[in-house]
Amino acid sequence: MTKQEIENLITLRKENFDYREWLALSFAREWIFNNGNISEWVNLNEYKKVYSLQERKYILKLVKMMDFFNCAGNIFIRIPWKYSVERSISCSLPSSENGDLK
Repeated sequence: MTKQEIENLITLRKENFDYREWLALSFAREWIFNNGNISEWVNLNEYKKVYSLQERKYILKLVKMMDFFNCAGNIFIRIPWKYSVERSISCSLPSSENGDLK
């Protein structure tokens, strides 16, 4: 992906996408940001008009798969044996020597 394509996905401006594509991407963002609750999404009625029930099911399936694999990938980034503790970007754990784990 180019830098411009990545920026377009981050900003998600209508003018940078085909309308249907923008609506599907907006749905995905709304679904992720609201933990699957899209009941108050302002574009919900338009989304239902533009996409058939079967298309919406496919889009939701893709969003769920992408979310799952993103979470799975994030787990592997933080595998303790992959990097040294000093290089870890995660929060450090309290030392048991200080009695902080009680």
